[in-house]
Amino acid sequence: MRSTSKQLQYQVLLLLADIRPSAHKQWNALSEIGNLIKPQSTNRKDFIQECKSGKLDGVVAAYRTFASISITGLFDDELVHALPKTWRYLAHNGEFVLLLIESWQEIN
Repeated sequence: MRSTSKQLQYQVLLLLADIRPSAHKQWNALSEIGNLIKPQSTNRKDFIQECKSGKLDGVVAAYRTFASISITGLFDDELVHALPKTWRYLAHNGEFVLLLIESWQEIN
């Protein structure tokens, strides 16, 4: 069964760090296929707690930059086991935005 844009609207997309101003338009365009959120955490300990608390439940994909390491630290067993069970995709520096837009365009 193919997904529709209405089904995708319920997806949650997480931005793990600030992005360049030139990428804001592309990031915001993803609001057509999901809810865009940022973590409240500013360090690894708090990010893991935020994940465990359920505040990030529903996240299916996240976009990170080099700067996001200050929030998440390295992706290791401790962090991966704390992530929401719905989280399936992690992208870095630009590819995420293009892939999601291309996927959305294919189903519409």
